[in-house]
Amino acid sequence: MRNLIKITVLGLMENMNYLVSPDYEKEINLLEESDLAEIVQKHDIPLTGRLSIDLRLAAAYDAELIELFDGNWA
Repeated sequence: MRNLIKITVLGLMENMNYLVSPDYEKEINLLEESDLAEIVQKHDIPLTGRLSIDLRLAAAYDAELIELFDGNWA
C-alpha cells in the first residue's frame, strides 16, 4: 500500500495489544500472538514501539474526562 501511494513510513507502533499487570511486572497479551516482528522485517520498517492499554486512561475516556488525564506518557 505504501508503495502505491508513494509515502515514506517512518515507523510502526503496536497499539493496545497487551496490558501490564497491576504490579507492573508482567505483560498480559490480550490478543493472539502478534506478527509484528515479521511485518517490520518483511517491509523493512523500523519498530517505533509498543503501547499498552492503560486502565486509568480507559476509565478517563469512559467518564468523558480524557482531557484531564495526567498519566505517564513515556
